[in-house]
Amino acid sequence: MRNAHVVTARAAAGWTDASIWETARKKGAAAIRRLIDRALEGTSVTVALIGAETHKRKFVDWEIKATLDDEHGLIGVHLPTAVVGDRGAIIVPDRLHWNIQSGYALWTGWNSLTIENLRSLIAAARQNAANHKDRIVNPREIKQRND
Repeated sequence: MRNAHVVTARAAAGWTDASIWETARKKGAAAIRRLIDRALEGTSVTVALIGAETHKRKFVDWEIKATLDDEHGLIGVHLPTAVVGDRGAIIVPDRLHWNIQSGYALWTGWNSLTIENLRSLIAAARQNAANHKDRIVNPREIKQRND
């Protein structure tokens, strides 16, 4: 979970920050793709924090695609900065949206997130990964540019 330092007691909660974006972004696209793949090794769930610009970011799409390619669990957490679209829903990356709609990815809000709630979400995402791989929607190649 990128920027996981904002959650207190993360080590006690049983997850680690496997994000590589902040240290890798200057190395280029191919390096970032390799680092995303390596960062997902040994993980079982990806937590995507969704803010105002997240849906536009190609590297977010790449990380979500790699998560689904590996059949890992997926959780989206909308931050207070997330944008609400014309239809009254929070705008999320397409790949995350498809998997929320299919019932594979889980969705929650930052303001309702607690350590216990996050533990439960991670357990449920692991269950989805183990029992509902047929719900994964991952049809297209990765985004090539930011919107």
